[in-house]
Amino acid sequence: MATSVVERPESHRHTTAPPWLVSGLVFAVVLVAWFYVLVRTGSPAADVLRWIGVLALEVVAPGFVVVRAVRRATAPLVEDVTWAAVAGCMVALLGWFVDRVLPVAPGPYLVGPIVVVVGLIVPGTRRRVLARPAPGWGVWPSVIIGAVMMVAIGWMVSTGLRAYRVDPGVHGTSYYPDVMYQLDLVGELRHMLVPTYPPVDGTSLSYHWFLYAIDAHLVTHTGIDVFDSSLRLAPATLVPAIIMLAAVVARRLAARVWAGPVAALLLGVVDISQASRWSTEDTSIGVLSRNWRASPPQTMGWLASLGAAGALFAYLRRSEDDRAVPVALLVPLFVLTAGSKSSELPVIIAGVALAAFVQLLRRDWAVLKRCVIALVGGLVVFEAASLTLYGSSSYGVRLQLLGVIRARMSRMFPSIRPGTGSLLQPAHYALVGIATVTLLWILPLLPRLLGLFFQVRYRVADPAGWVCLGAAVAGFGLSLLMRHPAGSEIYFMLSAYPIGVVGAASGLVLAAERCREALGTGVARRRFGLGLAALAVAGALSAGIIAYLQPDQNPLQRATRATGRISQTTLAWHWLAPTVTLLVVLALLTAIAAVAIGRLRRRDRPAAGSRETSGAGGSRSRGPLVWLSAVTVLLGTGLFTMSLEFHGTITAVQGSPKAVHPPTGKLVRGGLLPTQRDAFAAGRWVDDHSASGDVVATNMYCRYDRSVRLRHLHPCDARNFLASALTQRHTLVGGWGYADRVVSSAWDLKTAYRNAPFWDQTLSDEQYDAFARPTAPLLDQLYTRDHVRWIFVDRRDKPVAADALDRLAVRRFRGPTTEVWQLRKPD
Repeated sequence: MATSVVERPESHRHTTAPPWLVSGLVFAVVLVAWFYVLVRTGSPAADVLRWIGVLALEVVAPGFVVVRAVRRATAPLVEDVTWAAVAGCMVALLGWFVDRVLPVAPGPYLVGPIVVVVGLIVPGTRRRVLARPAPGWGVWPSVIIGAVMMVAIGWMVSTGLRAYRVDPGVHGTSYYPDVMYQLDLVGELRHMLVPTYPPVDGTSLSYHWFLYAIDAHLVTHTGIDVFDSSLRLAPATLVPAIIMLAAVVARRLAARVWAGPVAALLLGVVDISQASRWSTEDTSIGVLSRNWRASPPQTMGWLASLGAAGALFAYLRRSEDDRAVPVALLVPLFVLTAGSKSSELPVIIAGVALAAFVQLLRRDWAVLKRCVIALVGGLVVFEAASLTLYGSSSYGVRLQLLGVIRARMSRMFPSIRPGTGSLLQPAHYALVGIATVTLLWILPLLPRLLGLFFQVRYRVADPAGWVCLGAAVAGFGLSLLMRHPAGSEIYFMLSAYPIGVVGAASGLVLAAERCREALGTGVARRRFGLGLAALAVAGALSAGIIAYLQPDQNPLQRATRATGRISQTTLAWHWLAPTVTLLVVLALLTAIAAVAIGRLRRRDRPAAGSRETSGAGGSRSRGPLVWLSAVTVLLGTGLFTMSLEFHGTITAVQGSPKAVHPPTGKLVRGGLLPTQRDAFAAGRWVDDHSASGDVVATNMYCRYDRSVRLRHLHPCDARNFLASALTQRHTLVGGWGYADRVVSSAWDLKTAYRNAPFWDQTLSDEQYDAFARPTAPLLDQLYTRDHVRWIFVDRRDKPVAADALDRLAVRRFRGPTTEVWQLRKPD
């Protein structure tokens, strides 16, 4: 984890401590806070310390050597360490490969140290590695980024760390399926070079799995709990790395240090813009604070894609300032991006395509050539990933106009039923619902991206700005053109968003520079700066006041409880009212700001020929004063929404303990059986005593209790991955709901994909008989034909023929809820 690091001292008249000392203290404070919250919320201190040590040994140190060895100019130490985080991930991925091909996995003790030793032995690289860094960013940028990190640590606690603990507790925990599926994949990558779908032995896997490979490598021979690393340590490490890398890329994009802190603020402190508090994302969706724990592959994808974007910008521009960027890592970063999240590379490719089109119009053939080379390189990498990692599968994604909007219709207008006659699919919805949902999904996401227009306006020849804009537009466009059975089309927008934020941060700093030039005196500039701060506060207060004036129930809840029928137009207005009111208030604030700016410029014009009019600072151009004021007041509304992440909503905050852990009694009555501590103990026992190729038979494949399903005639929700996740081994027939063959055929099913029946009923019946009606011939057949060595069952999900299994197999574990038998080798 890198925030701010020790830099070379600079001379500052107004600071009493050297900048390197301040930067070092900021880094130390953030690291201690990060360590404290992880331990305080449930990670063993020994695990966290081991994790920090492994990151230093296998990620940061070798990544630092790689970055310094390949870049052509010196950079501040903070940038070298930040780039080391993403470069070190590639080293760790290579280490995972070595683990899988060697007879004995060396873990994180071979590849990383070799990279460091070689880098220090070879004279040419040694000089670069040990070279004195360039001057740092200074005191205030370091302090601001440190403050952003503290805020990010705060919302990580409230949106995940406090709720997701390694210990399931006395009463157990009903884990969301994705949590166990993520642990499942880490187990798969601990044992297999070519991963398959672990819940169903012998089933292909079409998925982005690089994060899980890196995680599996880092925990090998380290004593770190695998569940702790996948559930908490890895995601909590990626968040500060993402914020820092966004800051570093923005700083190079703008060639201005202050673009770094601005990018960090936009990602870590400013949230979506809304004027309601029913939840943290009433009509739209959050980005980093919402998805850091919900989708670790997306979090890894953000880190990889920001690194790829930074190297891409430097390659396309080739300016003197870009020499400090490790451009030589561009293709490896493309590969890392493709394997981290499948939706990342398409939006980057779209951004490069837009940049190429702009250069074609400008007839800048040199830059156009580089754009075409980058475009071809990206397409080749994506096609290679499609043929290998993704198995040439779309994983259920199909073309459907307004896909993400259709997916959200039921949350806002459940009474609107689809009709016929749409452009791409037979189903369409009433125009009032489509328009309302579309506006309220897009508008809250836009303010943080508005700086992109400053970027392309003031640097029209810079291809990097067009890449950022193209990626952002493609992210929204693909989410609106595609549809996935589980709503994953949203990840196109999420994948592109941080890249757009980087470009917006650069644009905002360029706009602020123009404003500084437009104001003639230092007094006017300070007043304008204070005015911007006041506008941000006014935007936050306006959103807060409007939100607290809304009824406690959202429009859908009020419509459901209303005695009379509410028209769809009325319901639409109830949804739109907070946003419309906010926009009116913000327009008034902007108008007041415009008047104040006019008076400020007239009052504070310096006398002609004075010292303050010399140079660029005395430019008489009007500058984007009003536009920057408008963007600032809009961004202020995101400060209010960020405050909601700290339990300011009426309903439970996404990822909070109340949202993640509803009352146990309610869960049990609904058929969900909480996972108890003994299940983890049983899984660890099997993991410690089994071969990597052993297969486990289980009764854990439906999320809900068998008796409750039969009583209510509910189908099986085949997203129970507990047995394969806890044992870290393949199950014969576990949760098949995420298998490629199920999700890819979801649109042809007559039921939801998660309720689709298993495709091999005979095999499913044989597994059922193995724990419900076991016989010696059946168990012998499973042993020899399917390599089944263990039976791992939840005793509560009856029937379980424990007495018969005691006669036919060897009981190895018995707990309050979980039992394990080992099959005997047939005679």
